[in-house]
Amino acid sequence: FERKRISLLLKNGSDSWIITKGAFEEVIKICTKAETAEGQEVEIQTLSETLQKLYEESSNKGFRTIGLAYRKDAQISSIKPQDEQQMIFLGVLLFADAPKEHIAEDIAKLKESGVDLKILTGDNKLMAMHLAEILKIPKESILTGEEIQKTNSDALIQQIKDKAIFAEIEPN
Repeated sequence: FERKRISLLLKNGSDSWIITKGAFEEVIKICTKAETAEGQEVEIQTLSETLQKLYEESSNKGFRTIGLAYRKDAQISSIKPQDEQQMIFLGVLLFADAPKEHIAEDIAKLKESGVDLKILTGDNKLMAMHLAEILKIPKESILTGEEIQKTNSDALIQQIKDKAIFAEIEPN
């Protein structure tokens, strides 16, 4: 989970491909090229702005955005994390997992009953902000895993009391 991506090696006769999927930001980091809809390879920088915009717009709409990349490499027989380089960005998978229809009302009832809701998610901050909007939770009430890592213990205790959504949380 530390790398937020996973790769596998596919073989067909003498052909081998490394296929990588994972968090958009982590997959895009290992790519030097991108494949267009027409099947042409272009330098990743030529599409960086467009891809970042797609990622942000999709996340802001509540989609989980998974990046996909590949590299053909006939010489490789096993795969290691350091093999995840000079990849070709292929695209994204978008997953919708909307909260149940009346969840905001249910959360309000819990709050009236004295129950304080805390949400821990591995989803990115943009997706968490979308969720906060649906659940009627202030967007300022989000803390990311990176922010947690940078916070000292005393301050973190206060943050845990003040925040409702903890995004980009890793299980380790």
